[in-house]
Amino acid sequence: MSLDSLFSSLSSNLKGSGKSDPKSLLGGLLGSAGAQGALGGAASGALVSVLMNGKARKKIQKNAVKVGGMAALAGVGYYAYQKWQQSRQDAPAATPVQVLPPASQDATPPPLPADLASASVQVKVTGELPMKMVLAMIAAAAADGTIDSVEMSALAEAIDNAPVEAAEKARLTSALNSPPTVEELSGLANGPEEASEIYGAALTAIEVDTPSEHLFLRRLSRALDLDEQLVATVHETLEKA
Repeated sequence: MSLDSLFSSLSSNLKGSGKSDPKSLLGGLLGSAGAQGALGGAASGALVSVLMNGKARKKIQKNAVKVGGMAALAGVGYYAYQKWQQSRQDAPAATPVQVLPPASQDATPPPLPADLASASVQVKVTGELPMKMVLAMIAAAAADGTIDSVEMSALAEAIDNAPVEAAEKARLTSALNSPPTVEELSGLANGPEEASEIYGAALTAIEVDTPSEHLFLRRLSRALDLDEQLVATVHETLEKA
């Protein structure tokens, strides 16, 4: 099955499931200009389109068309992280703030992007980050059992057709069959910025309207050692996108 045929199939199979037409995002996701390495091209299009909930997809669709699906996805967490960093810089001296690891303390935060679109252009989506975000989305979707048999088949087909190495295909297939735990996801993050991007990706995969989804996000934020205000900023960023 071609990727175009796959998306046509998804369009009909996912009607009424609460997820909007995956093909509507093809222009940005299949290009994925902001991503390099694993899941940098067609793989991100198929996987992210199935995993992202309809509300989130609509909110970041314009950015995805411009900069690529993975850059738009990472932009949510990246923008939130930059806003949080800026708020810490602007906080009065007497206000207690979270102390970042030494490596982060020495780095001067870049200027705050004007908006989410600008953040999506600035964010660097390289190396393993695309894989990490997709793994987080799979774990989040599985938290409430929202990966049904139709979506599972579509994801398996997308992985099979994806132009990635056999090891990456095996890793994704394994994740579908046995979704990563929050502890496993926390071990993937290289610093608070990447942790924010991974958390933001997970957030786009669920509606956050069930106790199990709320619990998953609470556990994930703690496992990633994210500041509570930073978590709130990630949610606010996606809500106002």
